[in-house]
Amino acid sequence: MDLHDLKKRKPSKKLIIEERDLKKEFPELKWEFKIPLKLLRVEYGKDYIEFHNKVIVPVFKEDILLPYRYSEMKHNKEIRTYPSFSNYVDWKFRDVYAKVDLFQFKLTTGVKVLKPSDEKYYQIITIEETAYNFRFNREKNAWEYMSNEKQFENLKQEIEEVSRGPEVRELTKSYFALRQNYKDIIDEAYLESFEKGYINVDNLFEIISEFHYVMNLMGDIYDFQLEQIENQIYFFREKHRHMFKNLNTKLNIETEDIRKARLIQHRATLKSDFKELLTSEVYYIKEGKIGTSIGAYFSSKQKANDNRTPETKRELENFLLFTASTKGISAINLKKEKYKIAFNKYKNDLEKNIK
Repeated sequence: MDLHDLKKRKPSKKLIIEERDLKKEFPELKWEFKIPLKLLRVEYGKDYIEFHNKVIVPVFKEDILLPYRYSEMKHNKEIRTYPSFSNYVDWKFRDVYAKVDLFQFKLTTGVKVLKPSDEKYYQIITIEETAYNFRFNREKNAWEYMSNEKQFENLKQEIEEVSRGPEVRELTKSYFALRQNYKDIIDEAYLESFEKGYINVDNLFEIISEFHYVMNLMGDIYDFQLEQIENQIYFFREKHRHMFKNLNTKLNIETEDIRKARLIQHRATLKSDFKELLTSEVYYIKEGKIGTSIGAYFSSKQKANDNRTPETKRELENFLLFTASTKGISAINLKKEKYKIAFNKYKNDLEKNIK
């Protein structure tokens, strides 16, 4: 099993998780001490998954806590009490496994309480978790539920071995080297000839594209996010090709001094474009979905910033969706001063409302 084999296993259809909002469907549940088991059923029958690639998952999230004491138990012993609570059901509380042609989520049922250490935020106490495993069947061209846990784990192991194998490591090494040394790499690309430099630089775009495609394959970048990243790469790649075509025509009819000056300017423009491509931190919002630029994705992996904990990540997502809808925009650069100030104000307002 190698990276090429995994690419061939990439599903042609996306598994759709449709949430059944129990709070909306049964408003009276907010006053119940426990949600009935019959409402916690995950629907993945043939009519849903085989014909529509869809799974129906119940969710229940209530911000208003019931004014009743909740006792957290362990081995039939009370270990902590909380002054209030609300029921909680979600399939995204634990990490979702979505790599290549496998998909696993755990339906978490429990309660929401205030964190003892920081009452600005909630804490989820898990009562029960149930794993649901799915695989894309290429012969049927449809997703299917996997009841054989051992078989699912073996398939996961195949993917994990490739994700940590030499091909992915070398690709990651090349990408990080490019991020750190793109200026020198661009200069070196043109040492042999202008034509060879064009090919070398085009290969740099290929490394960037391949790296993010593999991250999508491994479940670290979701499809909408990859779409935005590929749009970025396409824009700068086409700009580079257009620049080469125009400059190549001019270089054939100009003097040596003018040729040198044009080549210096050409490399300077490329370096500026690569800097923008690799480092600009932009969030793209469309129909309630949030995607990132290459720079924003990289930053989220390197910095302990505003999207590291579930609470602060949710705050950032809510701010982006709120700003996009109220301002009528589809791209937000949080590095720009006006959005940094707006985001800080948004967080401060949240804290005041909680208090």
